[in-house]
Amino acid sequence: RWKPTPPDYMDAIEPHWNKIRPFVLDSAQQFKPTPPPPFNMTDKNSKFYQDVMEVYKALDVQEDEKNERIAIANFWDCNPYVSHHKGHVMFATKKITPGGHWMGIAKVACIKANADIMKSAQAYTLVSLSLVDGFISCWVEKYRSEVVRPETVITTYIDPNWTPHLQTPHFPEYTSGHSVISTAAAVALTNVFGDNFAY
Repeated sequence: RWKPTPPDYMDAIEPHWNKIRPFVLDSAQQFKPTPPPPFNMTDKNSKFYQDVMEVYKALDVQEDEKNERIAIANFWDCNPYVSHHKGHVMFATKKITPGGHWMGIAKVACIKANADIMKSAQAYTLVSLSLVDGFISCWVEKYRSEVVRPETVITTYIDPNWTPHLQTPHFPEYTSGHSVISTAAAVALTNVFGDNFAY
């Protein structure tokens, strides 16, 4: 099960998204994902074990590939509240949210396409609706399944000194919010600008 993670060991945030009415989905259950793989750290052939090891070894690659992976992770790191601890002082760095990141991508697409006001309004509206409904759907599953985070599994079963490159957010793992909303926003933008749009 999900457990709080360092550095703050906060309770899980935003557990009540199942009470928000979606805009386009008939309910948050409309696209219920397949269940996550069952917890299994004893069978090295299990899907769960292989997924954990993929995270654990993600940066155990050649230097150029490692740098590329870090750059990609940093680009998509939209944790809007990263906490820092220096001695007895704690402060937070605030950054763009995942939804804000995709709205910025929509803006770039509108500019690149030289979209008029109506096409731009369509793009912003479809992306906004896809984001909010995607988040609702995703967060309902997070609190239904409450899957343990990789950081907890790795530090408990593999390496107690391991730390992730990015700070682990304070909510359950499955499903991935970035994956859900990125897919939804990409489909919305494809609907407006077509396939093979040059970003």
